[in-house]
Amino acid sequence: MSSVERDLLLKLRRLYDEYERLNRNIREANQRHRFLKDPEEIARAAHQEQQLLTEINRLMDRLRAVEGQLMQVRKTGRRRFQ
Repeated sequence: MSSVERDLLLKLRRLYDEYERLNRNIREANQRHRFLKDPEEIARAAHQEQQLLTEINRLMDRLRAVEGQLMQVRKTGRRRFQ
C-alpha cells in the first residue's frame, strides 16, 4: 500500500467518523422536532436539523471525492504492476 493510498484511507476514516457524528445529531434533532411540546424548541430543533442536513450533504460530497481519488490511486497502482 502506497503512502498516498494510506493517507486517503485515513482521510476517508476521519470523514466517515464525522458522518456518523452528524447522522447521530440529525436523529437527535429530528426526535426533538417531533416530540417536544414548546413551539420555540420545536422550531429551533427543526432549524438545527436543516443545518445538519446541509452539512452532511457537503460531507457526502467530500466522501465521494476521496473515494474517487482512492479508486484512481488503486487503478494506477494496478496498471504499474501488470
